[in-house]
Amino acid sequence: MCGLSLSPLSRRAGGQVTPAEIVYGTVLSGDQYLHSEPTQARLHNEFNALAIEIEGGAVAQVCEAFGIVWVVIRTLSDLAGRDSRFEFNQFVNEVAATSAAVLRALLPVL
Repeated sequence: MCGLSLSPLSRRAGGQVTPAEIVYGTVLSGDQYLHSEPTQARLHNEFNALAIEIEGGAVAQVCEAFGIVWVVIRTLSDLAGRDSRFEFNQFVNEVAATSAAVLRALLPVL
């Protein structure tokens, strides 16, 4: 995204050595939590999806109903069917800063 570089999350927040990355693509949204690796794999393959989440579709639906322009920025905190091994509060603090940086970079072009 236009020269924006993101720092890696700390290990306490579940980060690796590599920096976070911004990707664009299909994100599936539904009305239930998905905690099944076989279902996750099937949905990813069937719809060529990069991620599956549960909040973005509801936000989009309400915005569309009221004629509000919307964009959803997702930070993935866990993978369906896998244990999340990080300190959630640390993760939230770090990704909030990253999400704010992404939003600040997006606002001028929206």
